[in-house]
Amino acid sequence: MWTGSKIKTLRLKLGWSIMDLSRRLSCKNDLVYAWEADESAPDIEVQHQLSYLELQLLDQSQKVAKGVVAETLIKDHGLAQVDLDDLKE
Repeated sequence: MWTGSKIKTLRLKLGWSIMDLSRRLSCKNDLVYAWEADESAPDIEVQHQLSYLELQLLDQSQKVAKGVVAETLIKDHGLAQVDLDDLKE
């Protein structure tokens, strides 16, 4: 379930303004304000879009984390390269 605080947290993690999120979801800014204030809830289609954005954010976060681990391994062990698929989650 998408609560107002969860929507706002996702938006902030993405580094987006309310206008950015409303543009991405093809809705009006006032609607995003209402969701974040728990005055209304997004419909099922928008909830699916929010879930997709959340998964994309998680995927990118994991890639960034793997990149940091790989850079550390390269530096500490003098490696030329590291295969990101071989790194543990």
